[in-house]
Amino acid sequence: MKQSKLNGAQRIQGSGNPKNLQAQLHKVLPIYSTISLEVVSAGDVLETKVPLKDSNMNHLGTMHAGITWMAAEVLGGLAYLGHSQDFGQAWAAVKGVEIEFKRPVTSGISAKASFPPDERRRVAIELEKNSRSKFALKIEVTDEEGNLCALATGNYVLRRNVAELTQASGDT
Repeated sequence: MKQSKLNGAQRIQGSGNPKNLQAQLHKVLPIYSTISLEVVSAGDVLETKVPLKDSNMNHLGTMHAGITWMAAEVLGGLAYLGHSQDFGQAWAAVKGVEIEFKRPVTSGISAKASFPPDERRRVAIELEKNSRSKFALKIEVTDEEGNLCALATGNYVLRRNVAELTQASGDT
């Protein structure tokens, strides 16, 4: 597992292998290890799973909303990491995630989004042309029984230069 540091940032190496991506996420961003996030897929379909366990629960005995949000938000990073061979070296960052909770979560969850080839081509062309690209994911979070627990829209940016993402700017 190769990781490089640049201005304090740590690069996660892209891979089509979900278990490799999961191991890197857990090492570089330990919060994902803390919540036991599993990377299921990082292909045309992006998917993560998080179990319901004591440390992921709120005071009501259901999954904490922040855990649900994190399972959804990380899909934007997986969109890049699972397809980095198509995009070349870049840095991914979240611009925003709007989430609507539909029901309390009383079991483990799965967060899924589609990242089809035509959208990946658009992002790759824009990234090559402008050294940055923006994309959005429509995310569904379901429980272990398949019940819809949350809907989210994640907005993300890819940039070639990490410094552009780490400096305060309204133009990410």
